[in-house]
Amino acid sequence: MDRETHLTEDRERAASDGYRGFLEGLASVIDSVGRDDFYDRLSESVARFVGCKRWLVIRYARYAKPKFLVNRSMPEEAVAGYLDTHYRIDPLLRMVRRGTAEAVVTFEQLRRNAQDTVFYDEMFHTALIRDELVFLLPAIGGVSIALCLDRGKRSFSASDIARARHIHATLERLNRLHVNQSLWARTGHTLDQPDVAMIILDTGGNILFRTASWAASVTPDSEADFAADAGRSAQGSRRVAPERMLHWETLEPSNAIAPGGTCVVLEQVSPGYMYVPTEDWRSQFAASYDLTQREIDIVSRLLTGEPTARIAEALNISAGTVRNHKHRLYFKLDITSERELFSMIFDELVGGTKQGR
Repeated sequence: MDRETHLTEDRERAASDGYRGFLEGLASVIDSVGRDDFYDRLSESVARFVGCKRWLVIRYARYAKPKFLVNRSMPEEAVAGYLDTHYRIDPLLRMVRRGTAEAVVTFEQLRRNAQDTVFYDEMFHTALIRDELVFLLPAIGGVSIALCLDRGKRSFSASDIARARHIHATLERLNRLHVNQSLWARTGHTLDQPDVAMIILDTGGNILFRTASWAASVTPDSEADFAADAGRSAQGSRRVAPERMLHWETLEPSNAIAPGGTCVVLEQVSPGYMYVPTEDWRSQFAASYDLTQREIDIVSRLLTGEPTARIAEALNISAGTVRNHKHRLYFKLDITSERELFSMIFDELVGGTKQGR
């Protein structure tokens, strides 16, 4: 038997063992359906299957900020920066809010297809992530759950992505079962949070379910008005306060809670996705801080994490010249790190950028 045949058999055996281990691990995941530890168990099982030691579970909503449900990857400093402002450059947020999210996608795929990558390159650079494999699982009321598995030093291969797609349908059904069980039993925290409040109506307009956050924040009179709004169309939205958005949608006939009913959601509005073309932020930042063309070229490359040698090669100057430019640049801006540089640019632009929801 030749070497190539041995390698093929080894790969097939490893793949078979991986699927077997995943199926065996689903028993504990199923046991946790409807409980607060469901996403802990689900994400850990998927991480083992994919071969990752770091992972996140993030809730994306239509208007509210993303929320971390599980964090086994990012340091607290990076989480704080993300939730403060950096979520606005998260490509997953953009896809979820535009309704263009793929079931399985990697950061490397998003980067290759993007017209401008500088800002979310920096987001991943700050979080020490080389690539991220994402499973997007729709929940209810415009909410999506993202299982994000990351690698610090290498990208996910085509075979990794293919294996992920093989199990996505199973994960989606488990998530749907968890959501339904959480609603029936009024357990779990995913759909009951202060920034996303919810009720579910049957086809006759009767309220079958309220989250605790809805009951705590909506008066009976307002509830009646909101339910009446939802009864006028299959889906819609309206702003009910400066920082509150009401939206609703018809549930599928197969929904276990209210077949053909309506899900009504009241969300805390957050600033949306921020799109900043390279030339826009370069020219604005250069003008604000009187940067030379060479300095702004170096800034652009520093943000993507390029080392000094690569910057020197790209700009056809010596590594020593790059270091001198960088030293003068940091002195001019009164900073000491790339993270401070990115924060300065982000703060400069955050007030006057194009936003999307």
